[in-house]
Order: sequence, then C-alpha cells, then structure tokens
Amino acid sequence: MSRIERPGAPEGTTVNVGAAPVGRRDFGLAEEVARVERAALDWGVHVDALEGQFVRALLKAIEETGKRILRRSAILRRCWRRRVEKAKPSGVGSNG
Repeated sequence: MSRIERPGAPEGTTVNVGAAPVGRRDFGLAEEVARVERAALDWGVHVDALEGQFVRALLKAIEETGKRILRRSAILRRCWRRRVEKAKPSGVGSNG
C-alpha cells in the first residue's frame, strides 16, 4: 500500500492511501466556538445586548457552516473511495 502526506498534520506524517482518516472529525469546532464565546464575555459583550446577539448568531452560523463542510467532505471521501475501488482491476490488492 502506498503512503501520502497528511495535509494539516505535522510534517512527515503520512497515511496509507485508501485508509480511513484517523482522528477527530470536528477539528475542534465546538471548543473553538466556546473559546470565542468566553473571549467575547471577557471583552464585556453582553449576551442579551444587541452586540451579544450578533456575536452569538455569527458564531452559530460559523459552527453550522463548519459542520456542513465536514459532512460534505465525508460524503466526497466516501464517493471517491468507491470510485477508486471500482477503478481497480480485478484481483489488485487481494491475497487471492
């Protein structure tokens, strides 16, 4: 099985081609949104005030967009894997 570099991973990290991705799927979205929420409170943004409502809506939109991107990328990876499997000549990668 060949190996490829993993984008976004530490330099020199590789993964087997066709292997299922290892690690978290949310890339820390929830933690990052919570961190920004805490920072907004530290800055004195009031949750019930207009700016607080704006910050909350913006963070929710960013979080939902991130989740959609992650779902779509998972769908694309599955489709690509199926396409690669269909393109393999019969008997390649098997022990028989």
